[in-house]
Amino acid sequence: MTAPQMARFEQRLASLKPDDTTAKMLLGRDIWQAAAQILADMRLSRPRHPSDLRRRMGLLIGCLQIGEAMVSLSRGIPEGRVDTLDEGGSKLLLKLLRNLPHDRTGHARYMMALLARRLENPASVMTFLEGESRSLPAATRQNLARLVRGEIEDSVEAGAAALDVEKHGAPETVRRAERLLDRLGQVRDSGTVGPKMEQAGKQIANTLGGMESLADVAAMQQARKEQMQALLPVEQSAGLEHAEVYRELESDIGNVIRLGDRIDRLGVDNPLRKRRADLHRQINARQSELLASLPNVPDEPGARAAARAGLYGLVRMVEMLDGPKAAENLRRQGDRLLAE
Repeated sequence: MTAPQMARFEQRLASLKPDDTTAKMLLGRDIWQAAAQILADMRLSRPRHPSDLRRRMGLLIGCLQIGEAMVSLSRGIPEGRVDTLDEGGSKLLLKLLRNLPHDRTGHARYMMALLARRLENPASVMTFLEGESRSLPAATRQNLARLVRGEIEDSVEAGAAALDVEKHGAPETVRRAERLLDRLGQVRDSGTVGPKMEQAGKQIANTLGGMESLADVAAMQQARKEQMQALLPVEQSAGLEHAEVYRELESDIGNVIRLGDRIDRLGVDNPLRKRRADLHRQINARQSELLASLPNVPDEPGARAAARAGLYGLVRMVEMLDGPKAAENLRRQGDRLLAE
C-alpha cells in the first residue's frame, strides 16, 4: 500500500469502537479489496512468477475480493466441524450467493471450498443446490455442485495419501479412514466414481487391512490371549481391568463390521471381509465349547457368576456379528443349561 492509503486505514482502525462489528466489517471489506487489487497488479506485472505461485495468488485474490462474504459465511457456521448445512446456514449461503459482486460460479468456488472443509457431510451443499436454491440459474447451481464435488474428491485423495498408522496411531487412523469412506460414499451417491476415487478407496482399504487390530486375528488373540479364551467376562466379579479390555475388543469388532460395510459399498477389494469371516469361525467355535461346558459348572455362586459372565460376553459378540435374534437364542440356551 502507499503511505497515504495505509494512513487512512490506520486512522479508521483507531476510531473503531470494540463492539462496532458493522464498522469492523466495512473496514475489513475495504482492506481486502485494496489487498486484492495490489496482488492482482503484482501478478499481472510479473508474468515470470512460477505457475504454482501465480495460481495460489489467484486463489487468494478471489477470496479477498469476496472477503466480506467469506467471513460472513464462516461466522454463520458453528465453530469446528459440523455435520451438515442447517436451515440457517442454507439461507445465509443463498443470500451471499445472490449478492456476489461478479460471476457467481467464479467467486462462489471459494465459498464452496470453505464449506467442503468445514462440513462433515459437504455433499449436503449439493442437496441444498439441487433443492433450496431454485432462485439461482440452473447452470450456476450445476457448476457450484460440480465445484463442491471436486473439493470433496480433492480432500479424499489427500486424506487417503496421508493415512499413517505409525504417525497417528490406530484409533485416530480408524477415525480418519471412516470419515474418508463416508465422503467417498457421498461422491458415489452424487454421480460416477472416477479412477482417482477408485484408487483412493483402494488405498484406504489397504491401510485398514494392514492394521493388526482390524485385520490380523492371530495378532489380536496374542495381545489378549487370556481374555479371548474366556471372552472377557464383564461382571464386577471379573474385575474392572477385564471389563476395559472387553470394551477394547468390542470396539475392534465394531470397527471391522462398520468399516468393512463401507468398503463393500464402494465396490473395491475388501481386506476386512476375511477378518470378519475369521471372527465368525472363532465365535462359533467358542459357542460350541461354552455350551458343552455349562452343564459341568460347579453348583457354587462364584463359579456360576463367572460362567454367566462368559456367556453374556459371548452373547454380545454374537449380537454384533449375527444380530439380536441369534444372540437371544444363545442366551436362552445358556441360561437353560445353567439352571439345570
